[in-house]
Amino acid sequence: MTPIWITDNDALASLLAECPGGSDARLYVDTEFMRERTYWPALALVQINTGRTIALVDVTALEEPSVLASAFQQYALVMHSCSEDLEALRVWSGNAPERVEDTQIAAALCGYDLQASYQKIVLTLLDVELAKDSTRSDWLKRPLSSQQLNYAAQDVEFLPALHNRLVERLRALGRLEWWHEECVRLLRQSAKESLPE
Repeated sequence: MTPIWITDNDALASLLAECPGGSDARLYVDTEFMRERTYWPALALVQINTGRTIALVDVTALEEPSVLASAFQQYALVMHSCSEDLEALRVWSGNAPERVEDTQIAAALCGYDLQASYQKIVLTLLDVELAKDSTRSDWLKRPLSSQQLNYAAQDVEFLPALHNRLVERLRALGRLEWWHEECVRLLRQSAKESLPE
């Protein structure tokens, strides 16, 4: 799936208009941010997989955050190990997402390592090896390299299949409700703002 590059709210609104609605509506999301010289994370990129399209949203170019912030209230966000991502989104938009489904928590409840990375779980469950080469690159620098763009797109490309596989296992184990409870706890914890003092 070739990703599209989005730099304005009109294009973002068009992308989100294709997404199905309803209580089960999901967006598969990851973020890239910088936190080396700042107290709060500086959000640089939001990757979205709608199930049909992968979009790389250059949040540094958006006029303001309302379109993306609204989507994060409307959809459940499927993310992996997302506590820092949630903080970056909250600082950037002023709002925390309403619902989140963390695949790292799901994997732990299925018996995998509690801190299993996205790359490791994708390899274990989907037999796909992902590159790790752009993790520590400068995500605020423009233009992003083709290597960075490919890395960013892969971070959400396999989230739908990973989510489906883990949900099947959680259901079989009778632990689906546990997962939902842990994800609610994660959201509550991420909403507690730490003051710089």
